[in-house]
Amino acid sequence: MKNIYFIVSLLFLVFISYVSYLNYSSLRLQTHLLKEFNENKYTDATLQKVLNSKVIIPNISVTTMPLNVMFARYYHVAGQHNKALEMLDKPINDNPYLYTKETLKATIYNYLDVRDSAEFYAKKAFFNLPGNAVNFELTMKSLVKKRDINLIKSAFDSVTKKSEVQFWQIYFGTILNLDYKKDSTIINQAIKAKKLFSNNKELSVLADFILFGPQAIKESIDINKKADSAFAKSDFKLASSLYIKASQLNPSNYTFFENAGVSLYQSEEYEQALPYLKQVVDSLNPKTGKSEYLLGMNLVRIGRRQEACYYFLKSTKFNFKPAFAELSKNCK
Repeated sequence: MKNIYFIVSLLFLVFISYVSYLNYSSLRLQTHLLKEFNENKYTDATLQKVLNSKVIIPNISVTTMPLNVMFARYYHVAGQHNKALEMLDKPINDNPYLYTKETLKATIYNYLDVRDSAEFYAKKAFFNLPGNAVNFELTMKSLVKKRDINLIKSAFDSVTKKSEVQFWQIYFGTILNLDYKKDSTIINQAIKAKKLFSNNKELSVLADFILFGPQAIKESIDINKKADSAFAKSDFKLASSLYIKASQLNPSNYTFFENAGVSLYQSEEYEQALPYLKQVVDSLNPKTGKSEYLLGMNLVRIGRRQEACYYFLKSTKFNFKPAFAELSKNCK
């Protein structure tokens, strides 16, 4: 009898040791899995470790993330999509409230262009966790294939209260793949985005694409480069005409107007420079003080000194250094 107890105890000890070893090995692997998951990247070294792993113990990571989902990501990257979907279909109730399975399934089906499944899982993940940008992007990708602009707008309406810039970027990137030109709601959203996120250049460009069209924006950039080249060669008349043309294509870019004003000043066309500089000061308002200073300089040249002093003073409030000297010189 004692021998039986000894054998059972020994087997139990071996079993516990083996499980502990698997758990320890899992923890070591999780260090890489979690780091790469958080950074949304993959390395060949971790990929090989996952592909060589035979058992997933435990089934939940130290962050409560289902490990089969994390493993499935690597099978997907390795091109073993069926194996990845197999793992995700396992009926293990390991923290279903994260909807990570649905997110990854949507990603895989989107990659495979299985549209109905991609849309089904993307919507399930998104509407259960609407604050997740990845789920929102997957939903946008599935809806853009249906060309249903109303569903896209409706999905965006459910996240606009968060006012996070990444949702706006994803939304506008999606809209640019559709016919939106006559949609006043989207136009107003682009205007609103430029005000809400005035310091975000990427979103500003996307909003400009919405407002003026991608072709006009690209053309304005090309013309601006030619204008810069003409200005560098002191061909100020050509530079001013090119900057003006660029401003007509993209009237939201203050530098086009400002540079037109500088070029006209250099051409001694002081009166003509005023409306372009006033457009910057009165409407676009970058608050650098440069256009206010340039307005003052042009006004001095045409004898409107009192007006010039107003703009020099305004420029100094933005701490534009050259304005201080002109204020002292012209406004005693």
